[in-house]
Amino acid sequence: AMRLCGVTVSCMKRYVVAKKAGDEQSEIAEMFGEASRTLLQILRTCLQMDRIEKNIQVLYALAYLKRDFDEIVSSSTCPFTPSEIGFLSAILTHTDTIIQKDGEALTATQAMYRLTTSIEDLKSAMRTNTLLNNDAADAEGDFTFTYEEDADPEVFFVPYIWDVVTCAVTVSFVEWDKAGIKVYAKEEEEAETVVEVGVGGDFSKDVIDIV
Repeated sequence: AMRLCGVTVSCMKRYVVAKKAGDEQSEIAEMFGEASRTLLQILRTCLQMDRIEKNIQVLYALAYLKRDFDEIVSSSTCPFTPSEIGFLSAILTHTDTIIQKDGEALTATQAMYRLTTSIEDLKSAMRTNTLLNNDAADAEGDFTFTYEEDADPEVFFVPYIWDVVTCAVTVSFVEWDKAGIKVYAKEEEEAETVVEVGVGGDFSKDVIDIV
């Protein structure tokens, strides 16, 4: 939950910076904009009334990042529309009120407990507050995406898979010599392994010599 919210806020920040720099038409700015809006939609869907109780960790994670979120949405150059951020801003304000109810500093465990025990109060507010009524989130899209494969997908996927294997999947029980991992052979090494063909299509070397 914290990673999802952290990535969302980070993408939003990068998008705002790109917009301020006048690069709103650039490919990078468009990428951050699209990623931000997709992640915001996911968060809105997670925090719908019928799902919020199961996603209380998402609500807490977003509340933890409230200062950064508020800084983005309150900016005069904020590129996001009220329909994209209005619900999240409203629910964050209400969540912060719940956590800060007694004016005392809470640990993460205490804040989570207070949110969990206040879920009915939050749902009641969502029923009566127009900004907290997020029923329209489902109508904004069906989360259908089209995967467009590049000409050489292995250029990205092979190193990525190796990175996941060495840094995540096996990190607790296998000690890799990462400097010694060769995902692709170097050009000079590839050149040395090329079999030469002689005139008339005959091999210039016997197969025994190159095995």
